[in-house]
Amino acid sequence: MNDKTFWALVKEQNWPATAKNTDYEKARFFTNHTVEVCGEYRKTIREKYLNLHDAMVSWERNSHRHVPCGDDGYSDLLNHIIGLGQKIYEASLKNPTLIFNRAEKGMYVESFYYVVPGEYDLVDLNPQKYVDWAAKTYYEIVHGKKMDTGKIRNPYKRLKNQYAVDQAIQVCTEVAAGNFELKGWNVESAHRLANNLGQWTVPNLILDVMTYREFFTKNDIAAITFHAFFRESPTAKRFDREKAVKMLNEKLLHKLLASENRDIVAKKIVEEGFVPYAKRSWEELQKLLDKQSK
Repeated sequence: MNDKTFWALVKEQNWPATAKNTDYEKARFFTNHTVEVCGEYRKTIREKYLNLHDAMVSWERNSHRHVPCGDDGYSDLLNHIIGLGQKIYEASLKNPTLIFNRAEKGMYVESFYYVVPGEYDLVDLNPQKYVDWAAKTYYEIVHGKKMDTGKIRNPYKRLKNQYAVDQAIQVCTEVAAGNFELKGWNVESAHRLANNLGQWTVPNLILDVMTYREFFTKNDIAAITFHAFFRESPTAKRFDREKAVKMLNEKLLHKLLASENRDIVAKKIVEEGFVPYAKRSWEELQKLLDKQSK
């Protein structure tokens, strides 16, 4: 990726203003750029980071001074400098004393790298993730006694906990049915639910849905779905990455993946040489194909 394109993308991300909600910014960036651009962007950030690191190592060796922060803080520091843009990055690269001074004054925040999307972050933008999560949690609550209120002796706490379990069941029922609106829920009420439940499974489901739901139907959901659930398999010889990218770019899978007819989706996937991964095993796809052929 050339410098002009790279620094324009850095400016677009508006760090550190976006530091307060890195998950949201990462999702926004993903839905406005192709997977290929995101990959090149991430790679270039890593290159810039190593440039700063090399300059800092040389400076420390010559000055006999060391940056006053641990490994995590050091990573946050260098990534923060990149996030501040080309001017500050180049000045810091030329004069590493500026990096040392910034570290000494604590003039950096965690962590610009959090808003840089990677391939596996695409899973967060796939609504199916939350449907599956809710369905699994519902089963565990209702049938697996994951939240057994009988162990709570204090009557008041037990009552609050029972109400919270009812709330958790309702949330899981809605999300498992594809309803992501979650009326009445916000960050504060999700935290209160966690306190009353004594665990974070359902509250985290609520918070993640609230963060990502506006991106579920935005832009190219077909590409998101493909990258989230289908990977190259070492045992599958029919996978054609170039064809996959071409299909995604032409959005040929968009209608299929939005379709309610999963049989047709499965058949198309197999016909076009895609291979199943994660929750959709080959056997499950084959069952769908068998059903379709009857």
